[in-house]
Amino acid sequence: MTFLEAAIEVLRHEKEPLHFSEIAKRAVERQLLSHVGRDPVAAMQVSLNAAIRGDSALIVRSKPGYYGVRPGAELPPPPAPAAPVPTPAAPAPAAT
Repeated sequence: MTFLEAAIEVLRHEKEPLHFSEIAKRAVERQLLSHVGRDPVAAMQVSLNAAIRGDSALIVRSKPGYYGVRPGAELPPPPAPAAPVPTPAAPAPAAT
């Protein structure tokens, strides 16, 4: 998932805007990012700054560093939950 997709997923459940560092922290904790890199906070800030441009932006900046979902924005559907990883079967006991 991209940084913008992860930010949307984090913010969809929030009533108030969050600071970009908190959005990045929650995205990493929830394992929403496919590639974190060396500085996920800086990458999140760059992504959010780019996302707020334009009339159809889904994300808005409420004050410096704080971002939320634009009121009335039609968000993409949440991603489907990841399929559970099957656990390997235990080896059968040796016959005696």
